[in-house]
Amino acid sequence: MELKTYCIEQTEDRTQDNVFHNQMNEDVTLVSVPITENKLSNNPDEKYPPILDTLKSKLEFKGSIRLSESGKSWNLFRDALENKASDFVSININMPDTAATPF
Repeated sequence: MELKTYCIEQTEDRTQDNVFHNQMNEDVTLVSVPITENKLSNNPDEKYPPILDTLKSKLEFKGSIRLSESGKSWNLFRDALENKASDFVSININMPDTAATPF
């Protein structure tokens, strides 16, 4: 099976646009697989189409597979998100005992 994809290099600087590549290479950090063009399912009862596991394995990607924000494609990420303790920011949300419950 052949899939139509977009090979994207995500930029670190959010003020710059991502770079689209014409072929897969080591700079590609995200592969976007359009649902309609590839006749894939976006069934909410299904985690994602199993063929994406095969693609992820073939590409040797270690990150997640997620539905895009638009819901029009499946995104495969090269690397897993790293949650380093030094990246966390603490926010104190203590409320006075007399505060009304917001729900």
